[in-house]
Formats: sequence, C-alpha cells, structure tokens
Amino acid sequence: MKRIENLTIDVKNNEYNEIKLKQMDTTRLIIKLLDDSQPISLVGHTANVIFTKPTGQIIIQDAIIDQEQKVIVDLLEDCLMSYGKAKMEVELKKSTEVLSSFQIIIQIEKTSKENITPDNTPNYVESMEKAVKQLQEQGKEMLNEYRNLIATVETVLANVTARGHIYGIKRKITDLNGNINTSPSWTKIYDNEGLVAQAHIGNSTSVRNDYDNIYPWNSIITINYDTENNNVNAYYGDDNFAFDGSNGEVFTRYPKMWIKRLFPVQEEDGYYEYRMIADFEVQDFIEVESWMEGRYEMYVDADNIGHSRSGVYPKYNANIKQFEQYAKNLGDTYCLEDWHRFVMDTLYLVEYANNNSQTMLGRGVTEWSEKKALVAENNVNRIIVDNANVFPVGRSISIGTSAAWNSGVAKDRTVTSIETYSNNGVNGYAVYFDGEAVNIALENHIWGSAQKTGDCDSLGMKSGCLINDGRHSVIYRGKEQPLGNMYKFLSGINIKDYQTYICYEPSQYAPDTFNEHYHKLGYVNPNETEGYTKIMGFDKDNPLIALPTELGAGSTTGYCDYCYSKNAGNRVARVGGNFFNGGSAGLFYWYFNYSSSSSYWYIGARLLKYQ
Repeated sequence: MKRIENLTIDVKNNEYNEIKLKQMDTTRLIIKLLDDSQPISLVGHTANVIFTKPTGQIIIQDAIIDQEQKVIVDLLEDCLMSYGKAKMEVELKKSTEVLSSFQIIIQIEKTSKENITPDNTPNYVESMEKAVKQLQEQGKEMLNEYRNLIATVETVLANVTARGHIYGIKRKITDLNGNINTSPSWTKIYDNEGLVAQAHIGNSTSVRNDYDNIYPWNSIITINYDTENNNVNAYYGDDNFAFDGSNGEVFTRYPKMWIKRLFPVQEEDGYYEYRMIADFEVQDFIEVESWMEGRYEMYVDADNIGHSRSGVYPKYNANIKQFEQYAKNLGDTYCLEDWHRFVMDTLYLVEYANNNSQTMLGRGVTEWSEKKALVAENNVNRIIVDNANVFPVGRSISIGTSAAWNSGVAKDRTVTSIETYSNNGVNGYAVYFDGEAVNIALENHIWGSAQKTGDCDSLGMKSGCLINDGRHSVIYRGKEQPLGNMYKFLSGINIKDYQTYICYEPSQYAPDTFNEHYHKLGYVNPNETEGYTKIMGFDKDNPLIALPTELGAGSTTGYCDYCYSKNAGNRVARVGGNFFNGGSAGLFYWYFNYSSSSSYWYIGARLLKYQ
C-alpha cells in the first residue's frame, strides 16, 4: 500500500517544515504550490526532483503535474533505502529553463522491519535490474533521470556483446567535496580498455594505432567528390585519387555512428563525465548519420565559390556571412562546419583519452613567425633577416611594408629555400620565396600567415604531423588543421549575451538568429573573462554540445586550451586557435568575442556537406 503525504508549499517562504517518512515505505508526495498564499498556475510546466539521501548520494527523478495543478512525486525505492536526514529539491521548469525551486528537509525514520540491507555499498545487480526495468518504461528519457546510468550501460553491454561494441572513456570532474580535477587524462572503459592510439610524428614506422582497424575510425575516408552529379569519383588509395581537386572536391566522409555523453555521474570518489561511441544502434545513444567535411580549410576561387583542395592558400579576411555564401555558391547542400565538430571531439577523445590535443597529435601551426628586413633590394625573391629558424621551407608568408598584419609587399608566398648571408657587414639569412619578384625596403616585415593546404597529404588517413615544431600542419583522421593555423567559424552556433543557442537544421543557419530553430543551452558561457578551460557544460537536451563553463586551468591541465569570452551582445563561435596562439591552441580552444561582421587574417572556415 502506498503511503500518501499531502503538502502545501508557499514559494515566498524561505524555510518549510521538516517532514517525516518511514524507511523503505512506498511513498507519494502530493504538493500544492502557492505564491504568497495564492495558487500557482502550472500549465505548460514540468517538474523534476533532486533527492539527496542521508548517505550523500543524489537521485534525480521526474515528477508529474496533475490536472489539479499539484506536483506529484512518487519517490523511487532507493530514496528511502537509508534512514537519517535527507533533502529534496523540486525544480519547476518551462521548456528547459528553471523558473523556480524549493527545498524540503525529510527525516527518514528507521524501519522496524528485519533484514534490511543497508545501501552504503552499491548493489550493482539490483541497480542493473532496476535500470533495465526503467529503460523499458521510460525509453529515451530514462538515462537522463535514473541515478545509476552506468549500471544501465553495463547491462546493455552484457546483452549485446555479440552484436557490436561500445568504446567508452570516463573522467572525474570533481570529487565529492566539489574540488575540480585538472588532470587532462581520461580512463578507457568497456571495449575501449587496452586499446592503443599513437599519432605519426615525422615518418616513423613504429607507430601503433589500434583504431585504424576499428569502426567507425577505420571507415573515415577521404574521397574525390563530384559536386554536380553527387557521385564519389575516387577514394583515397585508388589510382585515380587526387588531392589537388582535379578529380573532384576533396572531402572526408564520416560513417554513421552512435554516441552517448553522460554528465555528471556519481561514483564513490566523485562526479564523472562519460563519453561513448557504439558501432551499432543502442537505445538512448544519439544516432549520427554519415556526413562529409572538407579535408582542408576552405579555398575560394575567383567566382567566390568555396572549395576543398590541396596546394592552395585558404581564404581569410572574410566574415562568417561571406563564408556561408561561399559554401552555398558550391551548391544548395553545403554549409560551414557545424555541430558535427563536437562529434569529432568525441571521436578524438575516445581514441586518445587526453584533452591535450597538441601533445597527442602535434603542435600544428601555432607559433608566431616575424622578422624585419636588414637589407634593401629590388626585383628579388628573397628577404634578408637576422634569423630564419622561424621560417622553415614550405611555410606560407606575407611581407608587410613596416609591420606584420599587412601584405603591402607580398601576399601568400611560400618559403622555397634558406641560405646564409654575409655582405657589407650584414650577417644573417636569405629567405627565398616563390612568385613574382618584389622590391624589399629596410624594415619590411616578413611574417607567417595562413598556411597553404596539403602539408599532411603524405600521411593519408593517419593522424599527426610531419614535423612537430609549431610551424607545420597537423591532421586528425582526414581533417587537416583541426587545431591551429586559423580559427574556424562554425555555423548554427549563435551567442547572445554569453548564452549559446544551437541549431541542427542547415537550411536555418544564419548568424544573429535566435528563433524557434535555435535551442537555448541549459548553461552559459563564461562571462567577461578569459583563461584555460576547466569544465565543459552539459545540457541533457543537447548532450553532444560541450562548451566551456568554468575557466582557470592551464596549457597542460583541464582541457589544456584557451577560452575568450569577454563581449556581450550577439556573437559567433570560432574554434581551434591560430598561427600565433602557441600552447593555448587546440581542439578545445573557443573564442566567443567576435560579431558576425568580424574578419581577420587568422580566421577561416571549412566546408560541410549535409545531404
């Protein structure tokens, strides 16, 4: 028989009378809500309960609002397993926004029943049985509401071993006292245990990467794509495959996969984040359909059409609206890189289990390069500087008249060779570059600008870099420059006064838009601050989206990458860092400071095909 307790709560009060319940009783709480003694209308609202047991364990469950506008809470059995003082917080929501909450102290009296098993140690078999039952009853909402999410996953794994695999990682966010974990490392779990991922640095042949033979990583492939007929002309490895775009746009195709992100999950020593990738359909995992992205940063031709091809200088000094138009000029089914960026983040994290992408993959083009001319010369393809170490052969450069960040003398050139120089008392180095000859004046500045595409072509579908000095490109699974070189604009991610909105419909992508197609995240970006990210946010309605919420880590701790979030108003998102960010760049570098009209030398974009 269910015990029923009727309560009246006036939300204007700060304190409410303690209630008493009996250990192990099946209990329903019926709560009538008032606001300054007046009834509250709860039409269109939802409610959920955060129950803190006497042991400190937290249980999150749904409540319902009945026709009489009362909140009905059927306490889960685990809530009353232990005796002592407990705490129940009820949140009232409209959509995903919490409008009000109140807290009740509950004294759970010890039962006189015999042989009650205390719950100070988890009963995993019982938890798994409950999780499966709950899964059948509540479907997709279950994993967001039931306290022992991991037991559910373990149950699923036990039943589907013959069908496929779940590759997982977990990382402690805080201990039980709220102290933040700043280690960048994750622990590999489930079918991910024991797997090794190493990136190629240089031309080493001793690199081991088990994921080269595991779906979905082994099915990520670069292709030549015919954009007019929507056909694949060639795959990487075919005799007719071409990096230069002569046989079609150079895209990397990602296969269908199933992803799950859980946060926070309470364990004995703290609260964890879990990320998982499955190679088969699993209930409550998000199915991500196959999609294609440019292997390279976007190049724009003379007709203002965006392309992905090797051996060209990527487009910069354009704002996000212009980049989006360049993509559309290629065809109706093209846009800029979007929320799929977070899928790639999970692919990387599950593979390498470390937030420090520069350590795992390579530093990329992240180190600033600038020198001034020591000698004036006319009609030459060189510039004399005091030290040429910052300009390796192959580096893309521009030359400004009296400072960097302009190309008044030369634009988009490539260093072809370097020689020592000594003449008329001037000792230094001659940096030679391609293209038409120019006149060099004293104090002209050579500086490293956006790197030409194709540095990592010889790595094929491998990840890593050829030289790890901060001035050579990096690649991850067929995606060149996922970090460094230039920030990349992302479409469908709009920000208003530090609040991010996400859109999943490419036909609706538009900066400065906050309509019904854009979903408000359940957390906000850091406000008027900058620094290295400690914690990424989680919204149960948009679980794949992970943006910074708390800063204060360093270049080797937390997420190891920087976040800049200082301007209110309408903003757009940029990611990855650029060619002068140094150790602060990486896969998780986020920059929320620019408006949709902003452009600069170090901002680019990447194509994405969404149909």
